[in-house]
Amino acid sequence: MSAEDPIIELVKSGYYPDILKIDEGYSPSFNKVLSRVYLRKGAHAVIVPAGYEWFAINYYNLKNMTSKVPLRVFLSYPREDLWLAYKIQKILSEIGIYVYLAELFPEPGVTLWEKIEGMIKDSHVVIVLWTKNARSSAFVNQEIGAAKIYNKLIIPIVEKGVPVEGVLAGKEYIPFERGLDAETFSSLCNALSKFLLKKVEEQKRQQLTNALVGALIVGGLIALLAAFGRKE
Repeated sequence: MSAEDPIIELVKSGYYPDILKIDEGYSPSFNKVLSRVYLRKGAHAVIVPAGYEWFAINYYNLKNMTSKVPLRVFLSYPREDLWLAYKIQKILSEIGIYVYLAELFPEPGVTLWEKIEGMIKDSHVVIVLWTKNARSSAFVNQEIGAAKIYNKLIIPIVEKGVPVEGVLAGKEYIPFERGLDAETFSSLCNALSKFLLKKVEEQKRQQLTNALVGALIVGGLIALLAAFGRKE
C-alpha cells in the first residue's frame, strides 16, 4: 500500500488488499470481541485496517446509495491545490459519482467562466476545497457565489488554521490537514449520503403528492360523469 496515497490505494487496488471489493452483497459488520469492523459476503469476510473503519462503512453506504440515485458534484479549488482536488475526484469517481473538475473538461470556444457556471448549474452539490490558497482565488470565491445563487448544497472542506469567510461563514464544514486523511473522506462520504437520503425522501413525497392529485382528478371526473348521467 502506497505510503503517500493510502486511501486511493485502498479504493483502487481493492482495499488492503481486497476490502473495497464492496460490490453488491458485501455488508459491514462489527465484531464485539475483537472490536474490529469486517466486510462480509456470505461466509467470506475481510477485516478493515485499523483507522479506516468509519471510512469503510461510510464509503460503502455512499456507494450503495449512488447505485440507486445519480449524483453530480462540482469541485471548487485553487489551481495550486489541484493535486488535492484530483485525489477527491478519483475517490468519488470510483463509486459512480460524476465529479466536475474544470481541468478535466476542456471546452474549446467557450470561456472558462461559462464552462464553470454550466457545471455548477448542472451539479447537485458543490464541494469547496477551502485552503490558504483558496482565500485569494478569485475563481473559488466566484464559484462559491454562483453555488449560492443556484441554491446548491455547499460542503466546505477547510484546511486547519484557515479562517472561514464570506458565504462559507457560519456553515458547518469538514476540517482537514494537508494529507486529506481517512477521517476527512469518511465525513465527506457521510455528508453526501445524507444529501442523497434527503433527495430520496423528497422524491417519495413528490410521488405521493402526484398520486394523491391524480386520485383526486380521477375521483372528480367520476363524480362529474355520474352527475351528467343522473341529468340524462
